[in-house]
Amino acid sequence: MHDSTLIANSKYKVADGQIFNTRSIQLGPNGKIYQNFFDHLNAIHNPNEIGATCDFELNAIDLNGVDSRSGLPNFIASSIIPVLKDTQMLCQFDSLHFSFLDSCVLSVKWIYNHSTTSDTLVGQTVDYQFVDSGYYFVTAIFQFGQKTESYHGVVYATPTPNTQYTMDSAYLCKDDSVFLLAGPPSSTYQWSTGSVNESIMVGDTGWYVITVSNSCSTFVDSIKVQIMPKLMVNLGIDTTVCPGDQFNISPKIDGIETGFKWWDGDSTSLFRSNINTSGTSLETLWISYENQCEVVADTLHISYQLPPKMDWFNDSLLCHRLSPTITLPTSDSITYFLTYAGESGKDTLNYPWLIQQSGFYTLAAITACDTVSKSSYLSPTQIITTALAVDTSYCLGHREVLNAFSKGSTYLWSSGSTDSAIVVDQSGLYEVTVTNVPCKRAFQTNVIFSPDACLENPCPFTIPNVFTPNADQVNDVLEISNDCSSFAFDAFIYNRWGQLVWSQHKNAQLNALRWDGYSNGSLNNEGVYFIVIEFVDTQGNHKTLRTTVSLLH
Repeated sequence: MHDSTLIANSKYKVADGQIFNTRSIQLGPNGKIYQNFFDHLNAIHNPNEIGATCDFELNAIDLNGVDSRSGLPNFIASSIIPVLKDTQMLCQFDSLHFSFLDSCVLSVKWIYNHSTTSDTLVGQTVDYQFVDSGYYFVTAIFQFGQKTESYHGVVYATPTPNTQYTMDSAYLCKDDSVFLLAGPPSSTYQWSTGSVNESIMVGDTGWYVITVSNSCSTFVDSIKVQIMPKLMVNLGIDTTVCPGDQFNISPKIDGIETGFKWWDGDSTSLFRSNINTSGTSLETLWISYENQCEVVADTLHISYQLPPKMDWFNDSLLCHRLSPTITLPTSDSITYFLTYAGESGKDTLNYPWLIQQSGFYTLAAITACDTVSKSSYLSPTQIITTALAVDTSYCLGHREVLNAFSKGSTYLWSSGSTDSAIVVDQSGLYEVTVTNVPCKRAFQTNVIFSPDACLENPCPFTIPNVFTPNADQVNDVLEISNDCSSFAFDAFIYNRWGQLVWSQHKNAQLNALRWDGYSNGSLNNEGVYFIVIEFVDTQGNHKTLRTTVSLLH
């Protein structure tokens, strides 16, 4: 309870005279009491103090000739005390209670401006939590009647100490060091190494502990420093695929990768799926990886199994061969089978393939991707054995026989003749096309008749290039003769393996040498045989003549 007598006796007169007559007294926003006094304001500087210590001052403020006898200015009621300090310090996530209770005030708007946020609250009493750290600029806008007043203040929310800038783990390259940074600023730091700096540089592995403190709290964190594992990448072994196939690549990774790039520049997907092959014979794919210490890469070679080529296997395959034996094109990725469909059924030949019977043969080419087959008509007897003599000079008046005979063949000479042999007595280039379906070959020889030839070779040899010892009474014997009946010479005949199959000496009593195609009582196989003739010419020089003959059954 208040003692009214005690209160009445405590009054103290601060001034005498007329100064209080019809004068206005009002509490100012700064907490002082002001009284209008003509062109001045009197002031009580410490209204809460007792007695003379209230510090009354006459004519405290000069109004510069303005008369204030009509009253004091119309500002917010004198009961208002500023609700905001210039700067307030608190911790992040703290809250402040703002309250202003005055019946004269219609509304109060509170505005909180931060570098990242801006909030507005309305009410004479509000609570606001400062979630973000940093400076908040607070504005209170008061409305009373048609008048508004604003007051400003600053609140600094001190960030909660932590190590938000550090990693759970840090990695060292070999013989390197790593930079460890703590935070936030405006804190104190204590590392397990003894350092009190915000950051440290370390070159050894192990655990490092940091204690961060500020006016709000203390935070402790740790970080493990270890050697960066060696980075390795493996795309797998080189492989062979079929053109148009799709395949996937999932590289194996050892170590901690921070970046990768494929051969096509892609760095978004580590797993590559549904890669379409280009169908070329070889393609190189690669991937590179990097971390803070090194860059590694691996390469994958993709070989494409192309379809086997079959254009070499055709009806005329044996046309230009001396032997009916077929060898394969070189290929490590293709398996071939050759099958002959004869009267006794199908027969798969052993490699190398010896064609002994005429007929259709089927070649199957098998790869990892496909099987391709092709049939061709092959005949071991369809070899064209024509062999015209090499370019030769003859005496004037000599008649030379050009024989292109090949069993079962047709002929077309450059002269228009279709006979197997023609007789020539004029110099010129003679050509013949020999056809034995499906084979066709062209031959030519240059024949020269001149007087000088008689001096160089007065005794030329006559040697057919084909004979058929089949007892049909036509061309059954190979006859080797010389224009000079007394001319002596030795003749030797060899097979294609270099074995001597026949030889004979021609003396003055013999007109010619004759071979029936037999050796040791057996008829020799069809084929080309090599003839070697050794003689002494009219000048006494030892000479050798070499030519060939085809033996046909």
